[in-house]
Amino acid sequence: MPQPPETPDPYLERASVPLATLLETDRFEAGLAVPAVAELEADPALLERIRAVPVAAPVVIELEDPGDYLTPGDLLLITGLGLPGEPAAVHSYVERLVSAGVAALVFGLEPVHTEVPPLLVRACSAHGLPLVVLPPEVVFAQVVALLTRALEDERTRSLSAMNTTARKLTEAALKRRPAQRILGVLAQASGGWAALRVDGEILQTGRGPLETDPAALFDVLEEKLAARSLPRGGTPTVFRTLSEGGADFSVTAHEVTVGAEARGRAGGPSTVIALGRSPELSRTDRTALLLAANLMRLVVSLPADQSTAIDQLLMHLLVESAPPASHRREQDRYGNLIASSLLTGRGRRAHAVVAVRPRHDGGSLGVPSDVRWMRRTLRTPLADHRRDRLRAFTAGPPSATAFDQAEELGWYLAVSDAYPVTDLPEAMHEAERLAESARRTEQHQRGYLPDPPDELWLSGDTAAGSGAAQRVLAPLAPPEAAQTRAALAVWLRRNGSWDRTARALGVHRNTVRRLIGDAEQRLGRDLGDPVTRARLLLAFTHLDPE
Repeated sequence: MPQPPETPDPYLERASVPLATLLETDRFEAGLAVPAVAELEADPALLERIRAVPVAAPVVIELEDPGDYLTPGDLLLITGLGLPGEPAAVHSYVERLVSAGVAALVFGLEPVHTEVPPLLVRACSAHGLPLVVLPPEVVFAQVVALLTRALEDERTRSLSAMNTTARKLTEAALKRRPAQRILGVLAQASGGWAALRVDGEILQTGRGPLETDPAALFDVLEEKLAARSLPRGGTPTVFRTLSEGGADFSVTAHEVTVGAEARGRAGGPSTVIALGRSPELSRTDRTALLLAANLMRLVVSLPADQSTAIDQLLMHLLVESAPPASHRREQDRYGNLIASSLLTGRGRRAHAVVAVRPRHDGGSLGVPSDVRWMRRTLRTPLADHRRDRLRAFTAGPPSATAFDQAEELGWYLAVSDAYPVTDLPEAMHEAERLAESARRTEQHQRGYLPDPPDELWLSGDTAAGSGAAQRVLAPLAPPEAAQTRAALAVWLRRNGSWDRTARALGVHRNTVRRLIGDAEQRLGRDLGDPVTRARLLLAFTHLDPE
């Protein structure tokens, strides 16, 4: 059989039906003269490959040289009226058919020949061209009518499938994490595999030829894209066939361009979207990929990358270059600008938020759409993507819906307590500490809650635990509460014993009762609750282990 070209001919974009449409029609009793029965028995998969040969149109041409009138995918029907009689001429005839891309040759018995000429059988076998034989009672008009109806049904089906896929792709582009969703729609619609590479980072979904070395395949695709010379406004597209795991794959890739930007412009992002399927992609698949590439241009685009760069610069300035407290006027102006950006109101306080994925999650890739999701969900203009995490500042803590959406997308949020807008570096430092615990425990961490989750105390994260302990015991931090704080620590470690605490402190037991009562009032907690006492004891342990 002829091998599919590396770059499909435009004619192959026509609707097609498998050759099995003719071979399986009982009333025609069509048989195969090539390949021979012995070949089919020796290679059980050969018959399926023959049956799957795509047929784009039935044509009847009784000329000695019909090549100029044929297009790839045509099914040529002849009675042998114009067939030459010399062996070399017959081989040349079949060779021209193969060069024209004919799907198969159909030979009708009678009235010209009562059997298929042996020269024709040998020539078709030598060139790998399937040869189908029709019995005398079957006229070509019947075959043409059958295939025309089947092709029309296929066009209708393809149009319906393309409309459905186009709708799903558009919906995916409008949802959270659009890049991942677009790839998912592509893979599901084709039954294959889809992937996206943005500046060396790869997103993929489905099963296919990226399971072993995705970077190597994308390197080849990008080389082929770079080598192509296109007319103005042309679509940067390449095709490739490969084998992996015993299966043959057809892969198509588009370079995602932005507006009229020149491909390969220095400093610009390299974005390639690819679709693969075994054994080959249909024209509907290729059309869907082209639509997906256009939508991806809106999702992963140069303006978004520029915006991301500005976000990262702004976050760097906020976290690492805040004015020192000694510059009071500059710090006030800085605070006013941040409060106005975050709409904090009179409180002028903000939370830092860090989103991370678990360490075992290989899909730690973040893309600009993730940052846009975070900015939109937290209602903040201050968000960026830094290495393997997302960061943001927000006027209030995330809503319950935001936590649910983050977990659905594979992110865990670590949220700091509310800090003055002039202390954003401290807020981010706390959120980063909580993020390590969120990554390890695979649970959201809320530093603004009065009682940190028990998982934080038990995780063994000293830094995160100490930060939480400081928040819990913050009401006892003022200098005037120092005696109360010391008494509470001793009392908790003596299991609430008044006498043992009094002896350890060298005071009367009534003084201990007064100090513990003061601690209970300052903390706003019921110290008669054993769980509350246990959490407070853990807080003291993190800050001052004995």
